[in-house]
Amino acid sequence: MAQATVSVYPFSEAIAPDRAIPKERLNWIDTARGITIFLVVMGHAGLPAEYQHLFQPVRMPLFYLTAGYLFNWERHREALGQYLRARLERLVLPYLFTALFFYLVWILFDYALLDKHDLSPAEQLAAVFLANGFSTPATVGYTLQFDMALWFLGCMAVSTLIFVGLLGLFRNEKTYIPLMLTSLGVAALGRLLGENYPLPWSADVAMMAQFFFVVGFLLRQYGAAFTDIRMFAFFCVIYVALLFTGYQTDMNRRMYPDFSQFCMAGLAGTYAIYFISKQLSQLGATDAFARRLSVPWEFLGRNTMVIMAFHMGGFYLRQAFELFVLKRPGCDPDIFWANFLWMSVASLMAIFALNRIELLKKVFYK
Repeated sequence: MAQATVSVYPFSEAIAPDRAIPKERLNWIDTARGITIFLVVMGHAGLPAEYQHLFQPVRMPLFYLTAGYLFNWERHREALGQYLRARLERLVLPYLFTALFFYLVWILFDYALLDKHDLSPAEQLAAVFLANGFSTPATVGYTLQFDMALWFLGCMAVSTLIFVGLLGLFRNEKTYIPLMLTSLGVAALGRLLGENYPLPWSADVAMMAQFFFVVGFLLRQYGAAFTDIRMFAFFCVIYVALLFTGYQTDMNRRMYPDFSQFCMAGLAGTYAIYFISKQLSQLGATDAFARRLSVPWEFLGRNTMVIMAFHMGGFYLRQAFELFVLKRPGCDPDIFWANFLWMSVASLMAIFALNRIELLKKVFYK
């Protein structure tokens, strides 16, 4: 393939035109995100621990790596500030809307109707603007107890801010090595801070996420295709081997005791899901059955933000159903399939509603 010399990062290098991110959606990326958000909802629904352990190392890293992979340096390098403003609007406005919405739901339902006064409304309102999803004994009242999953949107906003800052800092370098080394340093600092001083908006987790942001960015720059069966097998072996070490990770709870294992598990799991998603997408281009299999995952992937923001509302739907329809207060929070069903219903209701309210559609689907 002929190489076209264009000014890209690093500015002195040549890059093939087909490495630039196209404006149209990448169906296989949607499939990968769809699979991952499905695993996220299952985890929040109370998936049994033995299964939770299988998927935990890849769920959050995949989203951060994908964000870096989709960043189009060729398109945004001359206007990083403009890109950053648009991206922060894309994350912060949905976060604030959803957080305030569920704050009101919590006030009206749990606090007023069910008379649960274990949390302070003033502290929970403050939690909206602190965007904390992780509780310590000293900060439990200032954590998003009414929808903890929202921490991710705030963290992704801060992660994007740091990532764009790193790109700007090293934009004139001749190689990617300073960018990669600095991202590792930022991630290590984030881990150190998170162990002792969890920051508002999960800023310490956002620092940890820089490894995946930068790796995703570099994979795109070097034209990674995610179609090599040998690499797929290699990363599957690595991922399974790490699972057998008993290693556990949870970015929100700052559980990543071994930094190298955390990075390798996230990278290995992401490559495996990318490979599966790409194979399914390619088969779907010529095979009707494969296409039918990929369409639901693409649908979930295109609605990842809405599902992430609203699926925890399933707990309120379930409580309302038990209280007003079954005429019995409370519900057993440990029944996985019941939780998963109601979370799925809440997600679908949100997707349906937001696509029919033009103002909110612009906020969540911009």
